[in-house]
Amino acid sequence: MRRGLAIFLFINALIVTFLIHSVFTLLTLLVEDGSADTIHNSEIPAPNSPSIDNLPQLIPKILHQTYVNDSVPEHWRGAQQSCIELHGDYEYRVGFPSAAMDHRQADTSHRCGPMPSLENS
Repeated sequence: MRRGLAIFLFINALIVTFLIHSVFTLLTLLVEDGSADTIHNSEIPAPNSPSIDNLPQLIPKILHQTYVNDSVPEHWRGAQQSCIELHGDYEYRVGFPSAAMDHRQADTSHRCGPMPSLENS
């Protein structure tokens, strides 16, 4: 009787240990308040503040538009031009899949082999 009880308790302990291990990350979220990752109001400059220009530029200002080929349709030209005018200090790039595939082919062919063609899909 004692051996059966010991085996039963051991198996239950293994199951409970496995379950706790499986959900440990979720359990730690119960006690995490996120204060270490908080952006405080003192770190955020006011809108149109001169201190915004003194901050380091971490994300490059690039508008990248993609289309199936290098000619954008006429009915999209107005939206395209308004984006360019609205963001005058951004670099504007137009890309299309065949150019991207050529770039990826040249850049990664030594690591992953030939890239599949888009024309067949």
